[in-house]
Amino acid sequence: MPTRWSSGPAAGSGSARRSGLDCWPVRAARSTLFHARLIARHGRGDEAFSLLQPHIQDWSIAVALTHVADSAGRDDEAATLLAAQIPDEHRCDDPWCCRGFDADMAIGLLATIRER
Repeated sequence: MPTRWSSGPAAGSGSARRSGLDCWPVRAARSTLFHARLIARHGRGDEAFSLLQPHIQDWSIAVALTHVADSAGRDDEAATLLAAQIPDEHRCDDPWCCRGFDADMAIGLLATIRER
């Protein structure tokens, strides 16, 4: 009788493997991002901003939050959130060290907000 961890037909087969993009946090981020952009396009930028705000650590959400903040009129709050993401001592030496959202990206998004 095969156990949960045995090398049965599903173990190791291509259909049973999941890609890195199919894991739960990534799907949740894509779903949140999709919904936030959809409601922002329909004039509900404040609600979209509130939806994205708790997920600011993800780089794609941070970029979307920067765009949504303009329509929501919440640039100062977005700038505060982005500034909190800039670590004082940690510098990434690997492109995916902080899941792609490092200090340089946060500073670039802050510059985008300040240029408005």
